[in-house]
Amino acid sequence: MAEEPMFNPDNVGVGKGNPSGYAWVAPKGTTLPTDAKAALGEEFKGLGYVSDAGLVNSQESDSTDLKDWAGRVVKKSQNSFAETYQVAFMESKADVMRVVYGDDNVEDDGQGGVSVKHNGNFTEERVYVFETLVSETIIKRDVIPRGSILEKDDVEATSEDALVYPVTISALPDEDGNTSYTYFYDSSKASAALSSASVPADTDTYGE
Repeated sequence: MAEEPMFNPDNVGVGKGNPSGYAWVAPKGTTLPTDAKAALGEEFKGLGYVSDAGLVNSQESDSTDLKDWAGRVVKKSQNSFAETYQVAFMESKADVMRVVYGDDNVEDDGQGGVSVKHNGNFTEERVYVFETLVSETIIKRDVIPRGSILEKDDVEATSEDALVYPVTISALPDEDGNTSYTYFYDSSKASAALSSASVPADTDTYGE
């Protein structure tokens, strides 16, 4: 494998949503994707458009200074770690309403009618997947095994701005202690590897 150059502009890009899909949700316990290449299973439901604020991933940790008798800091001890994802969904459809307001609070009659009850029962855990297009060839996939919405921002209906549903997803630790996973896939490298493998080896014709 060729060594990566010190600087490679092909690895640099902005954080736009993947045009093939931005966000998906699935029931807790659904088999998780383990890369950014394979298609998601049919259990995952697309959540449609996400606002231009994109996806904001935050990590917070708290630590304590351990001091000796003279008051010198000998070591730091981590007390806590927490991770969240902030996103604003744009589509007023049943799947989004269930995520924002809770599964038991949304009824879809299948004929265009959706009713939503507002209460505090919206914190059930789900699996979330978000995809970012870093460049023309690099996809970034964030997977949250245990996502719970514990905070919601204002839903503002105005004549100028899009109606959005902003939420903060708390990423809780899974059985391995991980709060989320990030995978990358660079299709250009995969194509280059395939092309290299398809080149036939030189054939020795001497002595024929």
